[in-house]
This record gives sequence, C-alpha cells and structure tokens, in this order.
Amino acid sequence: MRNGLFIFITVLLLAGPAWAEKPQQDATARVAVLADAGWKLIKSGEYRRAAQTFTEASALAPADASLLIGLGVSQHLLVKDEQAAATFQKALALDSGATQAHKFLGDIYDQRGETDAALRHYEIAARQDPNDAGIQARVLATRRAAEAEAGLDRLFTAHFVVKFHRSTDRAAANTVADRLETVCRTIGTQWSYVPASRVVVVLYPRGQFQGAASGPDWAQGLFDGRIHLPVELVSGDPAAADASLRHEYMHAVVHRLSSGQAPAWLNEGLALYMERGPDAAGAWEREGRQIRAGERPPLAALHRSFLELPPGDASLAYAESYGATRALMQRHGPAPIRRLLESLSVTPDFAEAFETLFHERYSDFDSSWVTAQAGKGF
Repeated sequence: MRNGLFIFITVLLLAGPAWAEKPQQDATARVAVLADAGWKLIKSGEYRRAAQTFTEASALAPADASLLIGLGVSQHLLVKDEQAAATFQKALALDSGATQAHKFLGDIYDQRGETDAALRHYEIAARQDPNDAGIQARVLATRRAAEAEAGLDRLFTAHFVVKFHRSTDRAAANTVADRLETVCRTIGTQWSYVPASRVVVVLYPRGQFQGAASGPDWAQGLFDGRIHLPVELVSGDPAAADASLRHEYMHAVVHRLSSGQAPAWLNEGLALYMERGPDAAGAWEREGRQIRAGERPPLAALHRSFLELPPGDASLAYAESYGATRALMQRHGPAPIRRLLESLSVTPDFAEAFETLFHERYSDFDSSWVTAQAGKGF
C-alpha cells in the first residue's frame, strides 16, 4: 500500500509542473491577444476601450513595459496627460530603453511648456534611436526654443502661456491672450476639442520675428510646437489679426491631436480652412489653374514642411493643401478628420490610417478631389 501511495505521489509531482504550465501558457496567449486588440482599437479611434484592454493585459503581465506604453498612448489620446505621464514613467521603471515612452513624455512636457523636461526625454529617445529623423528634429526645435525663450516675461490664461520680450507692451500681450481664448472657444466648439495643457505662444518685438523665429521671409507666423508671432501682425487690423490667430492655433490643435505626425498638406490645409473658411479658393487663381491642369505634385509629395520651398512652389503647395482639405471636410466633416489625426499618434503611416478610417484608398482620394471641387474654385 505504501509503495502504491509513493508511486501516486511521484506521478503527481512529475505531472504537477505540466499542469502549472498550462495556466501560464493560457495567460501569455491572453496577453498577446489583448495587446493586439488594444493597438487595433487605438487605430480605429476607440481609445477608451483600448485603455480598458491594455489595463486588463497589464494586470496579467505587470512586468511588460510595452503594455504600459499602450495604456499610456490610450490615455494620451483621451487627453488624460497626467495619467499618461504617470503610466509612461512606470513603463520606464520597468524598461529604461522604452524609447516610445521617452518620446511621449517629451511631447507631454513640451505641451505644458516645460522645455527642460521635454528636452531631456527627447535627447534620451534620440540617443536610443539615432536613426529617427523625427525625434532628432524635435531635439533641435526644443533646444532652439529653450535658447530663444530664455528671459522672457510670461502671461498665463486658461489655455495659453504668452511669452513676450520686456520691450513689448504688456497690453499687447494681454490683447493677444484674450483673442486667443476667443479663438480657442470657437474652434473648440467646432472640433469638440480643447488642449488639456496650455499652448505656448512667443510674441516677438517689432522687426525681430524673422531673425529670432528662423522662418522664411514670406512666413507671417510660425508653429513648431509653439506659436511664434510678430507683435505687428496681431496689433493691426483686428479681422486680419484674428484670422492669423485662427491659423496658428489650428496648427497647435493638429499637432496635439496627431502628436506632430500629420502630413504637411493636411496640417496647412486645416489651418488655412480655419483661417479663411470654406470659400477661399479664389485667393489662388494662378495656382488653381495649375491644379486644374494637373500641374501639381501628388499629396504624398507634400508630407514634409513647406518652409524650405521657394515662394512660388510654396504658394502652389498651400493652394493644393487648402483644396484637398476642403474636399475632405465636405465629405466627412470635423469628427472623422479628428479621429484620423488622433490615429496618427500611433500609426504614422498616413495612407494606412486614411484608408482604415475612410474606407477609400489615399491615392484614389488624391486623384479625385480636384474633380470633386470643380465649380467650387478649383
């Protein structure tokens, strides 16, 4: 009897590890399924469900930093940046080499106007992934901003930090801040979005914008994560000033929603649409003729900044951007375009994001929008 009991216990001991492995294998498989579902939910714009999915996955695999990155991205897209920052920090505690966590933390701190903290995370991400041209550009822009903004006075409102040189009249800075708050409310209503943290605005003294902001001669304002404006642009005709503020603030909205991943044509097109409205195509008569004649670059060639283009090419690029964006607005309206921008935070492949949301090939849209705009100015 004892021999039989001994054999039975021995069998249990030998079989035990196999039994224990199956629940572990099941949990690992479940985590993989949840992680895949979470990223798909983010791509489709279902950020709340994505956050719930990554939370469940992280509970099953608390040592997996990639799951916390997914959760942090979901929270960031839900405009819960305080939670997102804490989640990304937890991911870095598990894996200091989690480059994506550093990138997103850099974006969050940059949006808050905390330049030193943003630069620290961008520099770490750049060291970890030296081939990422996008993060290298963010490092340079943030360093330039830190140097240019040293010693400026600051004026705080609910949604903006206006930085201005001491030689600039504080009343002018107050006027800009008040107008920006009005613009923020107007665009916020249309797009159902208001940035969770303040947008930084740098106001340059008369005659100093071109040199200090490092923009081309034809630029009247500049956005590089911050809004850069010459004081003379916003202290003249009120209607023109408000139009310029709508333009630059919309750049900030696009940047926040897409984490800086929107193609230049859509970024500029939305800024022009909010600046000028839906009936401004006539402002580009020569460019309109070129566009109708097919003498235009494809939209896929307009993904990079226009700032280095010569004036004639830049004018055509802006006209094309406005026309294509107007067609997109007429087909879909703000809500789906906002979802497209948000999806770019995690799917920088624009064509894939476009086709997933609009069920239309990006190339097909590019070949059809001009014809669709016939009789409307293009």
